[in-house]
Order: sequence, then C-alpha cells, then structure tokens
Amino acid sequence: MRKESISGLGTITFIKRRNNRRINVKIEPHSSIKVSLPQHIPYHTAKKFVMENRLIIQNKMESINGRLTLFEPTTDFKTMWHDLRIKPDNCSSPSFSIDNHFITVTYPHDHSVLQPEIQKTIREAIEKTLRMEAKIYLPRRLHEFALKYKFNYNKIFLKNLKTLWGSCSNQNNINLNIHLMRLPRHLIDYIILHELTHTIIKNHSASFHNLLNSILDNNIEDIKNELHKYSPQIY
Repeated sequence: MRKESISGLGTITFIKRRNNRRINVKIEPHSSIKVSLPQHIPYHTAKKFVMENRLIIQNKMESINGRLTLFEPTTDFKTMWHDLRIKPDNCSSPSFSIDNHFITVTYPHDHSVLQPEIQKTIREAIEKTLRMEAKIYLPRRLHEFALKYKFNYNKIFLKNLKTLWGSCSNQNNINLNIHLMRLPRHLIDYIILHELTHTIIKNHSASFHNLLNSILDNNIEDIKNELHKYSPQIY
C-alpha cells in the first residue's frame, strides 16, 4: 500500500490486489480516494492514470459530496425507530447519545454545525444507530420470509456497504446493508426477498425474476424505480 498527495484530489491510497485485472478508483464521500491495481502494475503507472483522469475524478467527487445532506439542527432525518436531534451546547467537542427514540448530537455552540468534524460525528451517530436497528430487525425479517416461502439460507451478515443493499454468496450466506434501515419497509422486504431468491437461482435470469415476481405483492419494476431514489453511500 502507498499513499500519495495529488493536488485537487487530496491524499490517494494505492492498494495492490491479487484479483484486480485493471486499475479501479473508489470515491467515498468526504474521505480519501482509494485506487486498487493489479499486482503487476507499478504504483507510478497507477498514479499517472489518476493524473490523466483527474478532472473526471474531481467531477465525480463534487457530484457525490454535493448530494450529501449537510446536517443542521433543523434537518428532519429519521431511521426506522429513531429521530435525529442536533443541538448546540456548552461543550468542547461534538458527541452523541442514542436512546429508545432519539439520536442526540451535541456540538460546541461557538462552532458552525457544518464543520467537517461535526458532520462526521453526526454520520457516526447515524451509522451506529443503523447498525443497532439492523441487528434487531433484519435477522428476524429474513427468518420470517425464509419460513414463509420455504427458502434455506446459511448465515446472515450485517455490513456497512457502500454500493450494494445486499448480496448472497455461493454458500447461501446473506449479506444485508445496515443502511436498509433508512428505507421504507416494503423496500427492505424487496431486498431481503431478492437475496433469498438468490439462494435458489444465483443469476438474474428470467427464472429468477419469475420466482421473485410470484412472491412480491407489488410490481417489481415500480419497486426498482423507487429504490433508485436511494443510495447506500449517499444520504
């Protein structure tokens, strides 16, 4: 692994991976860019690739960060069971607490709530809450659907995924994204049923969609269109 500072992009982390066939650039909101490359490609070649594509990467960064919510005390944000409250307080640094109904974030009253450190604390509080809720709700809902529709799965893993809402391995392990807890319940159900269907059919063939359609009460295309309004990474 190597880190390089590139003007206009900040610190870039370069990582060699055995399974990579080409150079991949991963942009995460408000964090450093990660570039993965095949073992045989030198770091300087990957750096040159980034430099040659700097404008494209910058535009992508601006697009992602421009779509992120800038949380303020007036922001209305809810998870399945919690409401977010942001309050200025007589404190030296931002902190948060989570109870049965609220995510409460406090920050120094003489600081702007838009400062990166405060925004980072708010997101940490939200993601901790999502994980807590996911541990309670998602395994239970997965089990209910597996029993109802006679699916068999191996294990469930809850992850903070950046691109996928869920996945199913060849061993029928189900991975579910904790950010599902930001979605309406019928979309959560769709993702769970989608991954359970993959325990029988591993691809997205006509057979897969026919089986999934036979289970869903709603039109699958309507659900997909609604799901496209949400992103695991951007909120």
